[in-house]
Order: sequence, then C-alpha cells, then structure tokens
Amino acid sequence: MCLDPNSLTQETGGISTGNRGGELDRWQHNAYKYSLDKQRSITYIVHAMRNYEQEIHYRLLKMLSKEPNITQRDMAKRMGISLGKMNYCVNELAAKAWIKVISFKGAKNRTLYAYILTPKGMQEKAGMTLSFLKRKLVEYEEIKKQIKELYYETEEKVFDDSDSELIVAVKKII
Repeated sequence: MCLDPNSLTQETGGISTGNRGGELDRWQHNAYKYSLDKQRSITYIVHAMRNYEQEIHYRLLKMLSKEPNITQRDMAKRMGISLGKMNYCVNELAAKAWIKVISFKGAKNRTLYAYILTPKGMQEKAGMTLSFLKRKLVEYEEIKKQIKELYYETEEKVFDDSDSELIVAVKKII
C-alpha cells in the first residue's frame, strides 16, 4: 500500500501544520518516502524469489532432460536443496504438465520413477534458457561495472606495481 502525503492530511482530519512549524509536513514526507522504499524492497524480494524459483525449475528441467531416471534424493543433493523442496518442485512441474511422472515397481518393493519432459516442458525449458541467459548477461555487465568502479576507486599504482593473476583478470575486464 502506498501512502500519499495528501491522504495523510485527510486521514488526520485536515490538521494543518500552522502551529507545528512544518513537523507534520516532514512526517508526511518521511512516511511517504518510507512507504516507497518498503514497496521497492518488497518488489525486489518478490523478483528475487521468482528468479530463484525459475532457476530451480530451469535446473530441474535441464537435469531431467539428461537423466529421466534420477531419484529425487539425487536431484536434491545435486541442486543443494532439501528433499522436501525437491518433491514439491517435482509435483509442481507435474501439475503444470511440464513433466510426466511414470512409476515402475523395482526390486525390494521399491517404486522407481522416470521423469519425462512433455512437449510443453521442452518449450518452457527453451524459454527459461533464454530468460536465464538474459538475466545472467545483465548480472555479468553489472559485475563488470562494479569491478571497473572498484579499480578506479583504488590507486591505479597498486595494480601497476604487481603482476598477479588478479591484476591480469581485472585489466582484461576494464
């Protein structure tokens, strides 16, 4: 919810700042600014969570396209997430019809599964690949910019006096 400085005055019954020397105006401005900052933070968190989920889905689809008979436990280990989270993600992809889960009876009364990408899943994987590549390129450009800024903030002499791998790498970027 965004706070509008004008609505704050209306909510307070039209209190004027006459005797308060502008305190209410400052409060209104600060409240409005805080609200905008909070909205930006929430928006950033939502985008970060969405990117995280997309990355998990992308990596999972990529893994399943190469190894359809892999167990959820092995998937979870390779991706560094919990088995419960992996189960949730597999069920989510199946619900979206991106994968088809086929069960087989295995040895020792164990049920084995194969996870097959559907045509819709292959199409989503291709779209996610492009999206992932674009996002990583933007991140790469931002990191390059930060490295350049850090290089120019420090004394360039420090870098010129040494011939380490770090210096060579930094100079390739700038």
